[in-house]
Amino acid sequence: MATVLKLAEHLGMSHKNANELIKKGVIEAKGRGKYDLDVARNQYITHVREIAAGRAKVGDLDLQEERARLAKEQADAKEMENEVLRGSLVAIEDVASSMEKQLTRVRVRTH
Repeated sequence: MATVLKLAEHLGMSHKNANELIKKGVIEAKGRGKYDLDVARNQYITHVREIAAGRAKVGDLDLQEERARLAKEQADAKEMENEVLRGSLVAIEDVASSMEKQLTRVRVRTH
């Protein structure tokens, strides 16, 4: 069993980073302040792989959730583009301008 200092040295990180991983539950103690280096190394490698694969949260950022949100936004943008091409979606500025011109013509004719 090793101390946090030995664990940090074994994983090639600072004492502070090792404590942060312990606090997050990435690395589990095998007794009060004692760590099995082989188990801790495997837990750390699994954690890093999860982050790299986008399956783990990094801070407040959930990469899978963000990718899904981006994919939805891209699909929505493409859908709007297709509706514009089909003529079933128009810009509100174009409609407002056209209506303003028509109302101006009506006012001119009635006066």
